[in-house]
Amino acid sequence: MRRFVILAVGALVAVGAVAPGALAKGKPPKSGTGCKPRVQVVLQGTATATDATAGTLTFTVAGSNKHGRTLVGESFTVAVTSDTTVKRNGSATLADILLAPADRVMVKLRWCKADLASLATPTAPPAAAKVVAKPAKPAEPAAP
Repeated sequence: MRRFVILAVGALVAVGAVAPGALAKGKPPKSGTGCKPRVQVVLQGTATATDATAGTLTFTVAGSNKHGRTLVGESFTVAVTSDTTVKRNGSATLADILLAPADRVMVKLRWCKADLASLATPTAPPAAAKVVAKPAKPAEPAAP
């Protein structure tokens, strides 16, 4: 019986030591680092500049999903990190793809839903999750 009492008291002490730490965790923040919920912003446009040393891609936004509509018609810069998936003719990094000025790009990034209003003027370029580039469409021949 004495062992049972000691084990029960020990279990209660252990639960009491763990419970405050678990309760202090709380909900994730609604904005900033580690925020929830995050939404996927899909932007499509024409590449204007790439900087492989800084790891940035600048493009003019021509279309987007509903989360990026405020950016349509604007010039936008994203950071291309080692976690970013980059595709153009089988290439895998920003340095390999060497975008031409008129290349079409589609950029996907994750952004805090509460911070969507600040996406148009971020303090630092947001990191892209995926970049897909295609060569510019050839010019239409003039009608004879």
